[in-house]
Amino acid sequence: MTLTGLIRSSRLVRGLDYSPTVKGLVGNWQSILIDIVIIVYLFGVFVQYMVIIYSLVGRSYYEIFIENGKYKDFEEYEEKVWDGAVLKFPIMFGTTLLVFPICLLKDISKMRFASMFGICALIYSILVVVIQSPWFLIHYIDNYKKDDPKTHANWFDITKGFTSELNFFTGVATVFFTFTCHPGAFPVFKTLKNHTEKRINTCFFRSIILDLTIYVLIAICGFITAPLNPKSLIIYRESIFSNDIFMTIAKIALALDLFLSLPANFASFRCSFFMVFFKTDNIDKLRNILVTGITLFLATLVGALYKNILSYISFFGGFCSSMICYLIPGVMMIKASGQDLKSRKNIITIIIIMVLTVFGFMGGIQTIRSIINGTDK
Repeated sequence: MTLTGLIRSSRLVRGLDYSPTVKGLVGNWQSILIDIVIIVYLFGVFVQYMVIIYSLVGRSYYEIFIENGKYKDFEEYEEKVWDGAVLKFPIMFGTTLLVFPICLLKDISKMRFASMFGICALIYSILVVVIQSPWFLIHYIDNYKKDDPKTHANWFDITKGFTSELNFFTGVATVFFTFTCHPGAFPVFKTLKNHTEKRINTCFFRSIILDLTIYVLIAICGFITAPLNPKSLIIYRESIFSNDIFMTIAKIALALDLFLSLPANFASFRCSFFMVFFKTDNIDKLRNILVTGITLFLATLVGALYKNILSYISFFGGFCSSMICYLIPGVMMIKASGQDLKSRKNIITIIIIMVLTVFGFMGGIQTIRSIINGTDK
């Protein structure tokens, strides 16, 4: 709804991107606000990517060279060896140095091969997770004891989402984070040869349905196959196989995928950053080097000091995604409708947008609370 509302709004003011559309329809300070929110959100994405790349490299290294050796599992190895400053900082900042020259690219079309690789890596990883799931489920059923909470999980108990930790709202914020594709909608819109409203709506609908199908499939596989000790990412679940080379390959492929995805995300970040702080979309060489270097350095530093990716996802999903996907587009949709604020259409829009925004903000607030209380582990 909000994706199509954005495109409809852009047609009214002939805006070719997110913030120019906001500026033309709502106002200048709202345009600056959405650029700042996009900057903050994408910075959170960079931090998350750095942390996941580091973790995937660590797990792949452990499974290839260390497994069945001195350490019982990766968590023990990670705590005692891999997370040591001697390894962590050189590896993470080494990754930064490798990705730095690629992020300097102004013409991101040169990275089009990365998209094809990313699609292949994701499809392969999904297939590994799905195909292995029956064995994980059988292993769980064969080993659980109904009266023992250490071996048995009640799949139908939804009360855990509504305890004092309010996991329901942090979960909602996580979902918001996964569907934050609004800044990237305009490049898709502009590249379509015949970008009629009907065609762009069809494109959005198919994309969202595809995303939803993949997310639900992976969620179900994770929910029923790793119910007792769920991980932040399903590919981190403890293997029941003596040598799971297929999953190790998936981890290496996903690490490369995230590495190659950084420049594409950085291009959007750079555009918003230059518009907010330099009031121009002209990216000169010196500023490009400075902004890219400082941003990647700070993102890596934050990730090295604090690496709980679920906290990043629920925090940025709760605050930034709520504004990018719902609050700002909702205001624009009401403005573009040309109808009275009390009209039935606008009242329905206001209710939907406010409920989603409040849920998202509650998820972000709860994430901050859990970090302060030390319950985010």
